[in-house]
Amino acid sequence: MLGFAFVRSLILFMLALFACDDAPARHATQARPMDEPRAQEVIARTFQAVGFDPEPGRTITLVGGHPVKLEVAAAGRKFGVIWLTPDLRRDLGALLPKHDGDEGSLVILEGLGADTDSHALALWETDYMTDDLEGASHSATEIAAERKLERDIRDFLVKAKNEAWP
Repeated sequence: MLGFAFVRSLILFMLALFACDDAPARHATQARPMDEPRAQEVIARTFQAVGFDPEPGRTITLVGGHPVKLEVAAAGRKFGVIWLTPDLRRDLGALLPKHDGDEGSLVILEGLGADTDSHALALWETDYMTDDLEGASHSATEIAAERKLERDIRDFLVKAKNEAWP
């Protein structure tokens, strides 16, 4: 009887050993906002595609007296884009409307003082999420985030043209 129990245990051990999967353990995809430098590239490229020369780093003063750096502005014009990081959202506080994810509407902030007639599209970085994976899955999320950003910038620039912003 002892021999049978030993053989049975050995068979069960071997079955368990062969049943083990040597594939690496999977972990949940870590979603994160698009990198700010990459967003700046996409924004500038979209400005050019619509017919505006992009200009990085201009600062304007918003209603409420808050100076902010535009990620990209239209050269010689009074409009551009603000990339809202958590720190900037905290600094701007009450100037920003409540934002519970991508609601689909553009948030355009107005300038003050010397920047009267200026317009700044406020973009929450968390509306343009990608992941930390590599390969085809990562490419798909990166492309989707970029296309969404391009669409939002294009809509803003069409509004600027249609309303003849300075």
